[in-house]
Amino acid sequence: MISFDIDADPRLMGVPARAMLRLAVTPNRLDAVGRALAEHTEVAFVAATTGSTSLFAAIGSHSPDGLYRYLTTDIAGQAGVTQVNLTPVLRTVKAAPTTASANLSALQSAIYQR
Repeated sequence: MISFDIDADPRLMGVPARAMLRLAVTPNRLDAVGRALAEHTEVAFVAATTGSTSLFAAIGSHSPDGLYRYLTTDIAGQAGVTQVNLTPVLRTVKAAPTTASANLSALQSAIYQR
C-alpha cells in the first residue's frame, strides 16, 4: 500500500472553518472512537494522547455551522465520549508555505488593494 501525506492550505480545499478537538474517551472505547474519527471527512488528523483528554483531532468544515453540526451529531453519537473541548482556529501564524498558498495570498492582496 502506498500512502501520501500532504500539507495543503485548507482554504484552497473549501475548509475555512477549522478547530482543534480534544476528547475524553473511556479506555474501553478509545481505539473504536479513534478509528471512527479517522474515517470522518471533517477530520484531517487524529491521535491518542495522555492527560485530561485521550484523543486529539484537527477538524475542518465549510462553515462554523458545519463544525457545530459535526459536534452535535457525529461526535455526540460516539459511545464512550465523556468530554469534548473545541478550540477554533481563527488564524494560522506559521505554517509551511506552498505555491498555491503564495498565489492565494497574492490574489487576496490584489483584491483588497482595490
